[in-house]
Amino acid sequence: MSIEKTPLSCGIDRLDMSLISGWARYLDNNEPMEIELVMNDVRIGTFRADLYRADLAVMRQDGKFAFRIEPGLNTDLMRQCVPAGAIVYLRDAKTKSILHNSTRTWDGLAPKDQQGIRNASGQQFQLGKGRFVVPLKERSAEWRIGILSITKELARDATAAGFILSAAYGTLLGAVREKAMIPHDDDVDMMLLATSSSMLGAVHELKAFEDYLSSKGYKVEELSNGQIHVTVGNQSIDIFLGWFENARLSLTFTVKQGPEQIDILPLGTVFIEGVELPAPNTPEPLLAAIYGPDWKTPDPLFQWKCPAEVVNYFSPIHNYNRSANIDYWRNYYTTRSNLSPPDYPSQFALFMMGLQRNPKLIVDLGCGSGRDSLFFATQGLRVIGLDYADSAITKNSVRALAKGLCNVASFIRCDVSDLSDVEKNLTHIALNKGDGSICVYSRFFFHAIDENTEGAALLLVSQLLSKTDDFAVFEFRTEHDREREKVTPAHFRRYINVDKFVERAQQFYSLNCIYRAEGLGYAIFGVDDAHVARLIFARRT
Repeated sequence: MSIEKTPLSCGIDRLDMSLISGWARYLDNNEPMEIELVMNDVRIGTFRADLYRADLAVMRQDGKFAFRIEPGLNTDLMRQCVPAGAIVYLRDAKTKSILHNSTRTWDGLAPKDQQGIRNASGQQFQLGKGRFVVPLKERSAEWRIGILSITKELARDATAAGFILSAAYGTLLGAVREKAMIPHDDDVDMMLLATSSSMLGAVHELKAFEDYLSSKGYKVEELSNGQIHVTVGNQSIDIFLGWFENARLSLTFTVKQGPEQIDILPLGTVFIEGVELPAPNTPEPLLAAIYGPDWKTPDPLFQWKCPAEVVNYFSPIHNYNRSANIDYWRNYYTTRSNLSPPDYPSQFALFMMGLQRNPKLIVDLGCGSGRDSLFFATQGLRVIGLDYADSAITKNSVRALAKGLCNVASFIRCDVSDLSDVEKNLTHIALNKGDGSICVYSRFFFHAIDENTEGAALLLVSQLLSKTDDFAVFEFRTEHDREREKVTPAHFRRYINVDKFVERAQQFYSLNCIYRAEGLGYAIFGVDDAHVARLIFARRT
């Protein structure tokens, strides 16, 4: 199928045994795509390009979205597993179009007529979660029963500690539909059912569960705000976060207020490969919510099709790229000799003061060098500056002390992509905000974070704006700034569609836009005259 006949735009930098990298988007909506890896016309696996972003750490010179995958097997081992002269390419999972300039030859040492990538035991690898793994269909019955037995023991430990763990996703589907594990899956899926009815509260419980498992000797990797990966030997268990809102289950990352709580709790059990696991007492509604009405029919090529509403709702949870560009910002604030901000405020800070709304506390979200935070403090306003570059927090705190402003200006490290950190900082601000209104001020922050972190930031803002006179003021680069000259070094910048930003803030975070302006002349820095948007939000009542 020709690439020219489909609305795709892409460029492949590398496609070899050790690294898969490039960029790819749909032209109609500018969104990254789901990509299949194909060898000798056999699909080896699929990955979502947006889960493996490379441009957050090092921005491409052309500004394109980029992905990077290191499958996890060293080149010498891969060569033993790959057939000689194998023809490899990438294609769009939706249209099946081969991505332009993606065809390569992998010259392995295995027989030329071998199907797929196989290890010395003859087990075929597939690409899953960005790495080459052995699917369950290639595993022995003894191996499968072993990982299920480990899962049963883990669930027993969880129950003893007061946590609720249940089968979910592919494991629940296999147990109910086939009484066996899904052949093309590669691990066990469980869900932690939090007692909290809020996303932030549920994340707090997942963190407590993660700490508990670590104390019990389990190897735990936090993949996102709503998913952890537990490894025992060469066997792994994925645990997803669920909680009940309005007595309905929300399950990372596909179900928003779906099955009724009475269909889930109290838990029942299911048998899979002869092993008994805890499960929803009536699993069918959850399976239909996850996989659709045809969940009873096996589909090895099943693809997730979450509505935009669900994707946006879980955006704060999906911090798979957490702190991807932290090294850049740490270095930026540590090594720049001209870091000291000007003695005069930014144009946007003057704009905020001109509103004459007299907030009693300003929360400077993404405070950076502290330039505007310290200006607000000199005007008699209390300021809490938040930034995730610890080097900036340290320097700002020293500067506030030197200026005699430490009684009105404080600086705290906050990784907005980490909802545990968000919750901790919300608690700190609540204890220190005093009486009066709050202003959440954010200049040149939103365009420096990815879409999921934007969701977490808007969640933080919505939690801070609790009274009718609270408000937020934002300034960021728009999509019209993409081709304009920049002064600061190349780093991740996301040029924002203002209409979509406002719609998202209003629809999912109860923030009402009460002022909007866009254009040039608002944020001049040297020859950099950025095309920016200025927005004011209040909490929707």
